[in-house]
Amino acid sequence: MKGINPQSEIIVYIYTPLPDSSRHEKDHGKRRATPLLDIHGNPVVFPSTPEEWTQKQWVDYACHADAPWVNDKLRQRIHDFVTVLRCRYPTVQDLRSPPWAKRTLAAAASWRYRLRRYDRPWELNLANRLVRLRMPQVSGL
Repeated sequence: MKGINPQSEIIVYIYTPLPDSSRHEKDHGKRRATPLLDIHGNPVVFPSTPEEWTQKQWVDYACHADAPWVNDKLRQRIHDFVTVLRCRYPTVQDLRSPPWAKRTLAAAASWRYRLRRYDRPWELNLANRLVRLRMPQVSGL
């Protein structure tokens, strides 16, 4: 995607399905989704009231911060990939970080991105502590 349009923004979210009751009325007659299971194989029981949706567990779920079907190993793999991706291609919305810092991070991440070595990017995590790139999935303009 970035090769085609370097200005495109790629924001990674863990897929967050909603209960069948949230489907639009025109979709009620269509095939029902298979039940969503957590990592233990138990069905995810969604809240039934607006008050229940305001509990921290469900706010995290709706904001893509928690996905009960994703184990810790996969969650870490996604996190490592996102770290490499956002260093290799810092967001164009980041007006606060100096251009030299973004170029340095992009260069440091280029070998990992090119070779698809996303695991344990310790050097990029260390560099991120110094540069603090903007993360568009958690902050607006």
